[in-house]
Amino acid sequence: MSTAEPPTPTGPAARRDHLTALLILGAVLALLLALTWRKWPDMLVDFGLQLYIPWRLSTGAVLYRDVAYMTGGPFSQYFDAFLFRCFGVSFLTLVAANIVLLAGMVGLIYRCFYQAAGQWTALTASLAVLLVFAFEHYSDYGIFNYVTPYSQEIYHGLVVSVAAVALLAEWVSTRKWSTALAVGFCCGLVFLTKPEVFLALAASVCAGLVVAGRVTGEWPTVLKGTGLMVLAGVLAPLGFLLYFHRFAPLLQSWQWACWAWVPLLTTSAMDSPFYRWCMGLDTPGYHLTRMLSDALGLGSLALLCGLLFGPRTGRRARAAFFIALTAPLAVLAWKVFDWLECAHSLPVLCVVTLGWLGWQARRIGWTRPAIFMTLWAVFSLVLLAKLGLYIRIWHYGFALAMPAFLTAIYLLFRLMPEWLERFGAKPICWLGLASLLLLIGFARLELFSRFVYEQKTVAVGEGQDRLWTFRPDIQPAGAIMGQALDWMRTNTPAHSTLAVLPAGVMVNYMLRRENPTPYLRWNPPEMAVFGQAKMTRALEQAEPDYILLLGVDMSEFGVDFFGAKDNFGGELMRWINQRYQPVGLVGHDWNKDGKFGIKILKLATPAAVKL
Repeated sequence: MSTAEPPTPTGPAARRDHLTALLILGAVLALLLALTWRKWPDMLVDFGLQLYIPWRLSTGAVLYRDVAYMTGGPFSQYFDAFLFRCFGVSFLTLVAANIVLLAGMVGLIYRCFYQAAGQWTALTASLAVLLVFAFEHYSDYGIFNYVTPYSQEIYHGLVVSVAAVALLAEWVSTRKWSTALAVGFCCGLVFLTKPEVFLALAASVCAGLVVAGRVTGEWPTVLKGTGLMVLAGVLAPLGFLLYFHRFAPLLQSWQWACWAWVPLLTTSAMDSPFYRWCMGLDTPGYHLTRMLSDALGLGSLALLCGLLFGPRTGRRARAAFFIALTAPLAVLAWKVFDWLECAHSLPVLCVVTLGWLGWQARRIGWTRPAIFMTLWAVFSLVLLAKLGLYIRIWHYGFALAMPAFLTAIYLLFRLMPEWLERFGAKPICWLGLASLLLLIGFARLELFSRFVYEQKTVAVGEGQDRLWTFRPDIQPAGAIMGQALDWMRTNTPAHSTLAVLPAGVMVNYMLRRENPTPYLRWNPPEMAVFGQAKMTRALEQAEPDYILLLGVDMSEFGVDFFGAKDNFGGELMRWINQRYQPVGLVGHDWNKDGKFGIKILKLATPAAVKL
């Protein structure tokens, strides 16, 4: 039998494989949860929005009207609001839902890769999701993981897209109308999350339609399936359009339903030093060189294995060569190689995978494993686009690079051994070497992440909202925000309104205090989308009972502290100084020493005339 389509075990053998995978993956997931419990989020950056907004929506607020949100479309926030209504408003409600989604996604990935490449590849890919991406804490910010992501939209979009790609591969093989409808409905949901995820999924769907046409030659059937996908795809956006139309005119309702796309297409929110760094446009030459050199290095290693473990090499010589090659590489992988920057070559590996699968299809036809992996590789490659030239597994790469990382595992564990075997080399030697190096990488990344988690020893919040943040000597913001929470609980009325500037809506959520304005973050991208003048006018008219000013350095966006200049809150700060009086200071006065602190201000006297 050709190695292009490995026989998939059935019956008792398959059940034994699945039980083994369930035990291993279940144990790893349980261990990771125990080691990281309640330490995932960041008190200051982003995740507070993912708690505050669904809480407000669960009480009757309308997204985009009562609560401004730049990051994504409406699906995720209303889904989380539904969870809050059903299971209660708490941090743990959201955590539990995300863990369930993670378990489902890992199970689906295991199943698809098992059918495409066998048990070892499927197990390795699933472990990669858990050990490298799902619980990662490679930076100071606890927002790049699947339990408390900076954006629920990026996570939900990823989970639904994995399901959509699996369903799409099934439809290409069976062309069932019910499967086409399911694919289309998933696409509609993803459209309501993040543009970059939807575009990657749309590219995969287009590839699926082409492959389906090539497999069957029945283009009318393919067109019928396309129509069914489109029909099902408009259902979710149409549902939100009708919902929003209860509160706004039709044109405004359509804009809200498609809001994920509005900042991308109509504003300059992405034009900042931060986003240029994110895409590697600040040093393009370095990233391109690294991308190509890493890919060449990996290819050279495979070629070396082909030469050393070829048909003319005896068993004893192969064993000696294996030890001689493996020992120094293992030492280098453990002590020298920077695994945080291991992803530079992923675009090249995705392209190689697609080329290889296309060549196989021309030679032996489209098999089910090849169909799924082709659609997965297309999705993986396009999803990397937001990372630009700087491909990484950390930061935004926790979601955007995960599918490509699994594509690379498939290339290394399935296609590369096949290539070596065609030239008479023993693929087991390559598999042993690749598995060892990759497991070393998993271990190094997990240890790095574990070290960061161990620095989170300060408890903040109460009951089901209790979480752990960094020690003050490591990162003071979380602990200082916890002290501010205690001060506000003790010294302010429970029904008072509160605005936190320029960031820190987690305080509003923890206290269950509403911000009387729609605007929850004051940073250059959001001010570019909503307009600084409009945001300033809204806060002046609302006059919250209390204002918390946080000493947040926004230099990554090309500005300094909030209120220092007119282009970044200067006008509003002058108004605040006139209308509010300081009643507390937690931490440092950043205007004096540049260190983090929180100033607590109380409305002194109502303005006779509201501006």
